[in-house]
Amino acid sequence: MNIQSNAKTLTLGVDTHLEKHVAVLVNNIGQVVDTKEVAVTTLG
Repeated sequence: MNIQSNAKTLTLGVDTHLEKHVAVLVNNIGQVVDTKEVAVTTLG
């Protein structure tokens, strides 16, 4: 039986600031997969 894995490594980085937080998801070859900016509020 030959089982192949297509698993990929993803790295998530988060940069926190006073006014917003920025998250970036990068794949195993350094390409940006997605980014997300979230405003910092009293609600979290």
